[in-house]
Amino acid sequence: MRRPRYQGLLIRIENALNAFMVPATAGLVSAVLIFGLLLGFFALPGQLQASSTDVPLMLYTAPQLEQTMFGTTLSSTGDDSVVIMAYVDANGRVEDYRILSQPEDAGSVLPEVKKILIFTTFRPALSMGRPTSGRAVISFSKISVKG
Repeated sequence: MRRPRYQGLLIRIENALNAFMVPATAGLVSAVLIFGLLLGFFALPGQLQASSTDVPLMLYTAPQLEQTMFGTTLSSTGDDSVVIMAYVDANGRVEDYRILSQPEDAGSVLPEVKKILIFTTFRPALSMGRPTSGRAVISFSKISVKG
């Protein structure tokens, strides 16, 4: 009976790999277990808390409202609400806006909304921990204009 030319060589390579894989797998499993046990032993519960000065690990955070000089309601949106998407620059100031929804009689309210947006500041959006421009959605409801 005739065997293929390289069958003996293939069997030797297979036997060598089988002899190597058992110790390698056992070593990998034991290293993971020991590392996990040591990490659990040395990491005390109080050491894993982040301080307030840490940079968030998220890639991007949206701008957040810091202060406004006017009383605005940022709660639920109703039929009389003006909803605006504000484009906030890296310094936290509104550089542009777009009206998403408004009531029919909002023509007299829009100049007042522009004044409110001028004096509104945001905590700027962060990208990889650095200030960048971003967008924020603001809802103004029950704006009363005297005049």
